[in-house]
Amino acid sequence: MQLQLMNLISVLQFSCACNHFMLNLAQEAVLCLCRLSASEHFKEVSSLSVPIGKLISYLHRQSQKVLVRDLLPYGIGSGGQHTFLKLILNTPGITQDQMTVETKFDKATTARSVKHLEEAGYIERRPDPADRRSSLLYPTAKAIAFKPTLQSVLDDLNIRLSTGLTEEEYAQLIALLQKVRQNVENV
Repeated sequence: MQLQLMNLISVLQFSCACNHFMLNLAQEAVLCLCRLSASEHFKEVSSLSVPIGKLISYLHRQSQKVLVRDLLPYGIGSGGQHTFLKLILNTPGITQDQMTVETKFDKATTARSVKHLEEAGYIERRPDPADRRSSLLYPTAKAIAFKPTLQSVLDDLNIRLSTGLTEEEYAQLIALLQKVRQNVENV
């Protein structure tokens, strides 16, 4: 069971790096655990070797497919492009390196996503007066106009993922995930 929890922590650290929809995906996985009683069912789960990380990974992949499908008409594809766009919309003037740290994506993924968003007309680079080697990333008017639509798509996915949860279950799930996130950050 400790190995399963470590797998969960590792996947949450990678997958839920402050990513709006990923938090909701992980919530569903943790909710499944919450519904199990502490003694009998945990023994049953561990004897069946239910891989928690695999469940979270599956939820992530499926939600990515939905987001790619829903955002494709707007020229936003895979690779977390919506995550980067939302971060730039919420933090105008952020650098590419800052985004890599904030999102916990690798530098290559960040670079590809920034390039695509720039080519699609959602962001623009401006020289960083403090560091000529670096650029500051800003949303364009197109991105600013698209922000409500992007948020609507993300909210819709969140609603679909949390369908069937009571407010109490949802609050419990969020609280548990926050605890796990704190544990991961303290490791």
